[in-house]
Amino acid sequence: MACTIEQLQNCQYEILCKFADVCETNSLYYTLGYGTLLGAIRHNSFIPWDDDVDVLMDIKSFKKFLKIIKKQPIDNFHLSYYTQECQYPLCFAKLRKEGTYMPEKVLDGLEMHNGVWIDIFTYFNKPDSAFLILLQEKALGLTQMLCEKYYNRIKLKNGNDVISASRVYKMLDKTPDFLLKRLKNFLVFFADAIGKKGSKNVRVFSYGSKLNACVKRELVEGSIKHIFKDREFNIPEKYDELLTTIYGDYMTPVVTHTHTDLEQIIL
Repeated sequence: MACTIEQLQNCQYEILCKFADVCETNSLYYTLGYGTLLGAIRHNSFIPWDDDVDVLMDIKSFKKFLKIIKKQPIDNFHLSYYTQECQYPLCFAKLRKEGTYMPEKVLDGLEMHNGVWIDIFTYFNKPDSAFLILLQEKALGLTQMLCEKYYNRIKLKNGNDVISASRVYKMLDKTPDFLLKRLKNFLVFFADAIGKKGSKNVRVFSYGSKLNACVKRELVEGSIKHIFKDREFNIPEKYDELLTTIYGDYMTPVVTHTHTDLEQIIL
């Protein structure tokens, strides 16, 4: 059955509240991020046409989050991440609501949960030398390559000219999933281990974002409470500088189309 943008946002808000409950109960650091942070500041709620929710966590808090929900799963919710689903192709996690369906056209054909979600982005301490920064970038880049094993199979099958046709990707494609999972775990551990504690900058693990390579730590750490819809959530204390870094004149609305097909979503 088709849903409205308001119904979708209400479902995502429910997931966000559950995520925040787990973090606050277990003293895990998080903040609202990207368009969700923008909505909080500009509307005290969702941007009216926005159809996703983004949060930021430091990698150590996220690892604790993984352990907590592995030990005590959240009723009626599911976490999509490479540790949970071998065909999951993204470098960040999604917390989903069971009993819902929200397909992503570009990921069609992958064996993974397709419930309504919120995105959980993580960030790493940046190393203090150019050489170690390069190693961290290589580790995170290779992690993303490993995650795309099944995604690239689909793209190649559909005749897309993708980088996965390279010799490295072909070799990784033949590697058993259990070995790839161990390698991903090691690479994430390595990228975390070589980071300098308290570094001036952090590295957000995502793609297609202005925050990818480097962002000042002070822009994402140090939180205050701010209303978002019906309750308060953590947002960065220096949200103004962060939003300006991402969006420029962020208080001037720019209407965009939703990137999901509301006709196909089942709530």
